[in-house]
Amino acid sequence: MAKISTSNGSFDSCITCSSKHNRVRPALCQCKHCSNSFCFDCMKEHNDDLQQNTAHVSNRYNELKLLINEKRKLITDETIKSKQQMSEWLQKFIDNLTAEKAKIDTDIEKTEQDAQVL
Repeated sequence: MAKISTSNGSFDSCITCSSKHNRVRPALCQCKHCSNSFCFDCMKEHNDDLQQNTAHVSNRYNELKLLINEKRKLITDETIKSKQQMSEWLQKFIDNLTAEKAKIDTDIEKTEQDAQVL
């Protein structure tokens, strides 16, 4: 970083003025976020940029949070629906097995009775 010499000593120059505007201004403050030194005007511009970026990230976070909640609800609803369908299918399967067993038992009894008659 360039230093500006004055009669009182040397000061850091504004990083934005030096790199973007090809001018030299003394830095009056340092950003706690990035540790760069800025003049008052550039610090305001830098702060505005940071606030816009923060707002964008915050908006994106909220969008993603809503999307995640929607997907979570969809998964929960589909899981409940699938469990209900599986229970219904299993109950029908059990009912069919029970009916088939009863039919087989009846057939066996009839065959036994027919065998006793002979």
